[in-house]
Amino acid sequence: MSAESAAGTANIREIDTGDLPDRYARGWHCLGPVKDYLDGTPNGIEIFGTMLVVFADSQGELNVLDGYCRHMGGNLAQGTVKGD
Repeated sequence: MSAESAAGTANIREIDTGDLPDRYARGWHCLGPVKDYLDGTPNGIEIFGTMLVVFADSQGELNVLDGYCRHMGGNLAQGTVKGD
């Protein structure tokens, strides 16, 4: 590895994902009334100790993602929904 590439990796930060839970919630769980998520914005919710983001696409179908960007660690609930 060259000194140039070693210096480039020095600025990479690692996202702490925490410890994995011993137990996982199984099955389907209600996250609230559908109408709460049809406002065109990403809605952050915490469930079972995990931050999720819920948003509707242009067809009104709900989508649920991890609440934090895996690349930079940003809170997706603070963003905007653009396209599908």
